[in-house]
Amino acid sequence: MKNLTLLFLAFMTNAVTGQKLPKLALSNAIEAKQLIKSPLALNQGDICVTLVQGGGMNGFDYYTHYIFTNDGDVKAFKEEVPKSYLKKLKRTQATIALDEPTKAKLISNLNSKVTLEFTSYSQKDFFTPVKPKTIQPPCVDDAAGYTVSFIQNNKQLVYSFYAPDYYLSGKCKNESINKKILAKFVNLLQLWEVY
Repeated sequence: MKNLTLLFLAFMTNAVTGQKLPKLALSNAIEAKQLIKSPLALNQGDICVTLVQGGGMNGFDYYTHYIFTNDGDVKAFKEEVPKSYLKKLKRTQATIALDEPTKAKLISNLNSKVTLEFTSYSQKDFFTPVKPKTIQPPCVDDAAGYTVSFIQNNKQLVYSFYAPDYYLSGKCKNESINKKILAKFVNLLQLWEVY
């Protein structure tokens, strides 16, 4: 029944959107130094969504790339990227096989209000311009950091936050964190099933 529902969703998504991808509100030109790149060359209008889990004691950051093409196809890749200081470790990449229900869910995620609204923010929005009243103590938690990257039409936005659940829970009393935007980031990560 679940597969049938997802197939119907895929059909309706294609029927309603005509396989047309959304135009994301991306404002930053892609920089040559950018660490997050699409594993494939993108055509005009194609979208690459990259989800990264990293940080902590592990020697690698884990990337999942989703490529959405104008012809309605979705391709996926996973990468293990060694930390820059680990010179002997190699970057690896593999293709992820996607069935039609999974493709339909990914297209739904891309077209969701959560995703489309979030692309109107920038990394600066995670913090308020208000100066804290007190010196903020360092807040350390042994947790992963998360990054989400969107690429379309040679523009890119990258959002990154270390231990978002920890900071959102209030365990760290950092007054400069914009918890409203951080909560939206956590919702985005949950939508894309990063954690």
